[in-house]
Amino acid sequence: MCFAMLGLGAAAGTAGSTSLLGSLGTIASLGSSIIGGIAQYQNAMAQAAAYEASAEAAHKSAIQSLEESEDESDIRRRQGVSQIAKNKAILAAQGIDVSGEFAMDLLDDQRTILEEDTFAMRESGTRKGNAYEEEATNYRNMADSARSSAGIGLIGTLFSGFSSVGKRYASYAY
Repeated sequence: MCFAMLGLGAAAGTAGSTSLLGSLGTIASLGSSIIGGIAQYQNAMAQAAAYEASAEAAHKSAIQSLEESEDESDIRRRQGVSQIAKNKAILAAQGIDVSGEFAMDLLDDQRTILEEDTFAMRESGTRKGNAYEEEATNYRNMADSARSSAGIGLIGTLFSGFSSVGKRYASYAY
C-alpha cells in the first residue's frame, strides 16, 4: 500500500510538472508572438521613416532643379543680350544702319533664338522638378503604406499568438 501511495504521489508530481511546463510553454509562445509583433511594427516604422527621408530628399532636389534652371536661363539671357549688343556694335562699326531692315531682322532673329533657349532651359528644369516632386509623392505614399501595415501586422501577429494559445485551452472550456 505504501508503494501504491508513492506511485500516486509520483504521478501527481509528474502531472504538476507537466502542467507547469505547459504553462511555461504557453507563456513563451505568447511572449514570442508579442516580441515578433513589436519587431514587425518597429521594422515597418523604420521603413516608413526611410521613405519619408527619401521623400524629403526628392522634394529638395525638385526645388534645387527649379532654382538651377532659373539661374542658368538668367545667365544665358544676360550673355545673349550682351552678345546681341556686341553684334549691333559690330554692324554699326561696319557702317551698316542698325535701325535698317537687315540689321533689325538679324538682331530680332538673335533675340528670338535667345528667348527660345532660355524658355527651353526653364521648361527642362520644370519637368525635372516635377519628376522629383512625383518621386517625393510616391515615397510619401510608401511611407503611409508602411505605417499602415505596421499597425495591421502587429495586430495580426498578436491575434495569431492569442489564437494559438487559445487552441491549447479550448478543450478545457467544455
